[in-house]
Amino acid sequence: MINKGHAAASVPVVGWQGEKAKPYRLFRLEELKTSSLSLTSGFQPEDGHNPRLPHRIGFHAMMVVTHGSFDHWLDFETYRFLKNQLIYIAPNQIHHFIERKCVHKAWILIFRPELLPAGLLHLESQQTPWSIMSYRWPSITKLKSKQVRLLDAQMDFLSNLQVNYPDSLGEAANHHVSAIIAMAFELAKKGTNEKADCQINNRFFDLVQLIEESFRFRRDVKWYANQLDCSTKTLNRLCQQETGKTVKAFLGDRAIIEAKRLLTYGGDSISSVAEKLGFTATTNFARFFRGETGMTPQEFKSASSPKSRS
Repeated sequence: MINKGHAAASVPVVGWQGEKAKPYRLFRLEELKTSSLSLTSGFQPEDGHNPRLPHRIGFHAMMVVTHGSFDHWLDFETYRFLKNQLIYIAPNQIHHFIERKCVHKAWILIFRPELLPAGLLHLESQQTPWSIMSYRWPSITKLKSKQVRLLDAQMDFLSNLQVNYPDSLGEAANHHVSAIIAMAFELAKKGTNEKADCQINNRFFDLVQLIEESFRFRRDVKWYANQLDCSTKTLNRLCQQETGKTVKAFLGDRAIIEAKRLLTYGGDSISSVAEKLGFTATTNFARFFRGETGMTPQEFKSASSPKSRS
């Protein structure tokens, strides 16, 4: 991971702009021209947004790197994506493509929620927060060469269906896409979790959902424990089992990512961000932000402004 700041004046939400009847799109990353980078025809944002600038996606995306490496920006960090890696980007995450000068090969599959494997989501909702998805499907997974070859072959077969039978085998292609997604998800689980066959505790997902709804004004661990009908000790033990962090630290992480988004993209003043995150005084917010990031909110805001990169 390469720690670099990046920002933009605004972050458009890129929705699904292709045919509604077609819930997926597959293409090769190396086929995209850096001079006019877009998610192929049918997926260019109507507002003319350049995908090399930060944007949120309103669908799911996965990439399989089969050769070389390239950089990609995802939620305030620039990552070096390497050969044999599987990358997953959830709806509402902020990301953008970076101009690629090195030789690389990668598949990109973007798809709507209905193609997700059954049982992947704890909540039966297409609007499940990315913070929940990130605990079901990690952003980056290192795969074995034989696993990548398997995905590569499946993607190649799907590409042939897409090119040679665009209409007549539509339903068959959809089933094949679902199978590829299920396969990739299982490989991601096994590649990042020693207990791949164990299901994450449903109460943890209840906690994540509750934090998503309430973190702006509730950072009292006891309140969350009461809402979930358990003790703070039980809740902390559960959170540490799933994340390696206490509930307080987990809450802090969620508040910080939101603070960074508001400071960078929302056009908010520091006092406004403090108020939106439930701090009674701007000084309290500044102390919290510096304790979590090592920077004051003003330092972060200045470092991530467009001027700082010119």
